[in-house]
Amino acid sequence: MAVAAAVTRGVSTTARQLRLNARKLTERMPAAEQEKPRFVEWGTGCALLLGETALRELGELDEGFWFYGEDSDYSLRAGEAGGRVLHVPSALVLHRVSDALGGASPHKAYLKSRSHVRLLGRHWSKRDWPVLIPAQVLYYAALSAWHLFGGRWETALAALRGVLDELRGAPSAA
Repeated sequence: MAVAAAVTRGVSTTARQLRLNARKLTERMPAAEQEKPRFVEWGTGCALLLGETALRELGELDEGFWFYGEDSDYSLRAGEAGGRVLHVPSALVLHRVSDALGGASPHKAYLKSRSHVRLLGRHWSKRDWPVLIPAQVLYYAALSAWHLFGGRWETALAALRGVLDELRGAPSAA
C-alpha cells in the first residue's frame, strides 16, 4: 500500500473519518471494483503526485486561486491536455481539513467563493452559461441563507464579496 501521511493533531480521528467517508463513497460500487485504481476527473492537491512530463506540459499550480480550487483547476487542465488523473483507493493520505483558516471563517468563505467563480469561468463553456449562472445564483443564495440562519452574517457577506471581487477582477487580499 502507498502511504502518505501528514502528522497533525487528531490524526487517529481523522484517519478513522477518512476510512468511513471512503467507504460511503464506494459502497455503491460492486465489491470487486472498490479497491481497483481508476481514472477520475479530478484529484485533491493534498495527495497529488506528478510526473516530470505533466509538470513540464502543465506548469505549476495557478497562484491566482490563492486558496482552494487550484487542484481542481490543475486536474481539469490535465484532462484538457489529454492527461488523466488516477485514483488509487488503497493509498492512504491523512490531511487535516480546514486547519489553516477554520471551518466557517469569513476569510475562508471569501477565498472559496473567489476560487469557485474563477474555476467556473475558466472551465465552463460560455454556451453553458444560461444554465450555469442561474444555478450559481441559487447556490450562493442558499449558502448565504445557511450562514445567516447560523448567525454567521460576516461569513455570508464574505462569500458574496468573494464572488463579486472575482467577477470584477479585484486583487485578492489573501
